[in-house]
Amino acid sequence: MKHLVFIVLALCIGQEILAQPVTNDTVVCIIDTTKSYVHYQENVVEREIPTPFHWQVIVEGHYYDDRPLHKDIAGANFRAGLWGGVKGVEGFPKKRVPKEGLEKRYIVEDDEWINNQTSLHDLELRLGVAPFHKYNYIIFSQDYYCTESDSVTMHRVEIGFGVSVK
Repeated sequence: MKHLVFIVLALCIGQEILAQPVTNDTVVCIIDTTKSYVHYQENVVEREIPTPFHWQVIVEGHYYDDRPLHKDIAGANFRAGLWGGVKGVEGFPKKRVPKEGLEKRYIVEDDEWINNQTSLHDLELRLGVAPFHKYNYIIFSQDYYCTESDSVTMHRVEIGFGVSVK
């Protein structure tokens, strides 16, 4: 009887593990801040109370090209340092990961892909719409294409859309 209970329990746990959906919820964007459609800004939010060092990267987009009044505000905004984050983690998290196999482990896109998208819906599906939807990271292209290192630093960011600066 004990063996039967153990087998049934093992089968239930095994089915539970197999039934869990496999999702790819981490997105890494390779960003080149020297491109004309990419804007890097430091300490963009000034408050009376001191705020920690923070920055944002905005990649201009084309998803509002068919709306003349909104055309100039299309963009993907990646912010680091102002997020609510994970309890117990100070500042904004970053982690060092090997370059090899990056595309297999994460969804990887670059700033050119973001810039060329004409559908906000496609951007949101691929990149996520909020910190609770997908985990978003930036790797700066200088780090990504450096031949002297086999690893890169991924910077945790929050993502938003529709806030471009010209």
